[in-house]
Amino acid sequence: MEFNEAEVKLIRQASINIKRNKYIEILLFVVLCIFAMLAFVKLITPDHFAYIAMAISMFAVFKPNIALKPSYEDLVKLLESKKVSKVSLIEEIISMSSHVK
Repeated sequence: MEFNEAEVKLIRQASINIKRNKYIEILLFVVLCIFAMLAFVKLITPDHFAYIAMAISMFAVFKPNIALKPSYEDLVKLLESKKVSKVSLIEEIISMSSHVK
């Protein structure tokens, strides 16, 4: 499949966003663990820990919808526009197998 410059940029943005989300998920988990430890040693009240945990979980759930990134639908449209018909794919596989013999 050949991609033009805009399509390559879309794919690159999606790849960068996936990596960034991994780091954010790890950071959120570490922050949650720190606040759990603080609640365990009673430096913060359980109510405050509950509020913080709720805020972190809400951020984790809504983050994919907040960020400026290529959407899943954009990537699917891109792949569907590049989709090869089944007939031509089968013909290509047959021609490749005939070259192997």
